[in-house]
Amino acid sequence: MYFFCKFLRICINCTDMAKRSSNSKRGSHQGYGMPNIARARFTKKQIQEISSKKWKDVTNLDLYMLVQKKWSVEKIQKTFKASLFSILNRLRH
Repeated sequence: MYFFCKFLRICINCTDMAKRSSNSKRGSHQGYGMPNIARARFTKKQIQEISSKKWKDVTNLDLYMLVQKKWSVEKIQKTFKASLFSILNRLRH
């Protein structure tokens, strides 16, 4: 199917143009989007390093990573021997 462009005064094959644009779009935007951004990228080694820390050295980001890895508050309490309120306060700030 051919398409005549009035502004450029040329005839363009629409099927070839569509194929070219879809390939270039796919290659240039590969790796973007919510599924790739929202994917958890925490390794077992990072989790082991956090769990080996003392409670005073654990940051709120460390706790956030543990929660993202499906750790329960009870498991965090047992691991760090910390109170429920201190865990929740550190997650909140």
